[in-house]
Amino acid sequence: MMVSTGAPRDDGRVSMLGSYTASMCDEQGVTQKQKWGWRTVIHQPDADTVVLESFNISPEGQEDRAVETRLTRRRQG
Repeated sequence: MMVSTGAPRDDGRVSMLGSYTASMCDEQGVTQKQKWGWRTVIHQPDADTVVLESFNISPEGQEDRAVETRLTRRRQG
């Protein structure tokens, strides 16, 4: 479980940020702990769709998309 904090943005999206520690070995085999980030953005592009986007954030601040989940309501009829 990752605790995240955030708030709605001006564009209507909800953006939440959490962090975790990862252990990495350097060239000499010494274990270094690094703090990484995880951003989750939730938005609703239309009345029938909710999108959850997750971004992994390196210790240097580089954000890369990790996961996108798109939930779409199916209407009967």
